[in-house]
Amino acid sequence: MSGTGNKQSNQSIGACALWIAECTTEAFDEVMNVNVRGVCFYLRTEIRAMLSQEPISPAQGRPQQKGSIVNMASIASHTVIRPLPAYTTSKHAILGLTRYAAAAHASDGIWGNTLCTGFIDTPLTRRLPEQYLNAIIMPMLKRG
Repeated sequence: MSGTGNKQSNQSIGACALWIAECTTEAFDEVMNVNVRGVCFYLRTEIRAMLSQEPISPAQGRPQQKGSIVNMASIASHTVIRPLPAYTTSKHAILGLTRYAAAAHASDGIWGNTLCTGFIDTPLTRRLPEQYLNAIIMPMLKRG
């Protein structure tokens, strides 16, 4: 992975579209494995590569940098998306992992950010039952 500069991770599933009392351990684990473990291992791989490379030539007046990482999360990183307990938990975790990586490696010239989008109309979200969509969308009044 030499030559790594700016990287972005964007993987997510939202299984377990149930209230917490109905969410099975298997469904919860599936979401956490993809959404949290996937980002964690991605960060590990990219940070190792960035640490091993020479700094990128900085723009005038900017500090030397070895790379930037942008992880995709969700508005669920900052709030609760009912009735998605595993998804909401996983997006909180992605924000925490990114904050940790940014703080731990700032002195190494590695930056980290999390993009927390609102509700986006996708095939995944179209599979949600209507009452769940209303619980998610109504506070925002629209879909992205």
